[in-house]
Amino acid sequence: MTGNIYYTLAMDTPDAIIQAVQNADDGIYVTDRTGRIIYANEAIGRILERDPSELVGEPTSIFRSGEMPREYYQRLWNTVLSGHVWRELITNRRLNGELYEASQTITPILDDDGTVTMMVAVQRDLTRHRQLEHEAATSRSELETAVLRRDVMLRELNHRVKNDFLLVASILHLQASRSDVEEIAEELTRAASRVRILGEMYRLFQYPGGDGSVHLPAFLRELENFWRSTILPRHVSIVLEIDDLRIATESAIAIGIIANELVANAIKHGLSGGDGGTVRVRGVHTPDGDLRFTIADDGPGLPAEVLGRERHGLGISVVRSLAEQRGGRLIMQNTPDAGSLVGVEIPLK
Repeated sequence: MTGNIYYTLAMDTPDAIIQAVQNADDGIYVTDRTGRIIYANEAIGRILERDPSELVGEPTSIFRSGEMPREYYQRLWNTVLSGHVWRELITNRRLNGELYEASQTITPILDDDGTVTMMVAVQRDLTRHRQLEHEAATSRSELETAVLRRDVMLRELNHRVKNDFLLVASILHLQASRSDVEEIAEELTRAASRVRILGEMYRLFQYPGGDGSVHLPAFLRELENFWRSTILPRHVSIVLEIDDLRIATESAIAIGIIANELVANAIKHGLSGGDGGTVRVRGVHTPDGDLRFTIADDGPGLPAEVLGRERHGLGISVVRSLAEQRGGRLIMQNTPDAGSLVGVEIPLK
């Protein structure tokens, strides 16, 4: 039975999501409703000092240290089985007998009837962080100690937020794969992509420039790598032509969301024939001090009824809204050489 459940998870979940979970820094494991492990990634294997494949089929009680009161586990199970997320510190035991402290988040997965069928747990071993805290407390000045503690807390927060984005995207993909309605499945998949790009931007913006700015060409090169590993088909190439400029972090976040929406649309609608093509991403600093940011493809172009339409799909509506919020405008046209060009023009000042 366990093997069948594991196989279903693998079949229902896109390869990119499986690879991301498998290679995550934090330990991630999935259990059935009874708490029996049906999936374990590499990191949880390292934490427990055991091959992750050997954990499949084991009960989660193998983690128990004897240090936590019975009431702790009662609250945990009551919380998760009622459909709520559990997030607490816990003292566990490695399989060699060594105790370790961990931060743990357990997210229930519900079926269409609202019944908990599986649980996804993310566990972060705090051993190294506790060592850093001890070193900070014993060998640094008060100021240096405060800085080290802040860095430890930020790293912990960054790991939690990054993994929360990943979990939400994984659950959306799983729900999409289970939907019998094609439109709903497509929207859930697009929503998962939006969550993943937000997580990717969060990672990139952990340490912006000292003036709170972002180097736009470097930022978009990072996004290009993300697209190549997730949504870009082999028969489609992507070209970046970005002026060398720095923009405010909040503007970069908007550009990142806009770029993701428009690149995805160009691949899906402009180059969907399977014959290949090019997506060209341009960012030009205009003489008026604006940023003209466009995504062009060399496909068949936009139909006249789409160009003349007042209302568009969610993706274009998001792009228009982000542009107008920043005092800019949406650009949508066909190019002289065929193909479509969609983008925004927004003030940078």
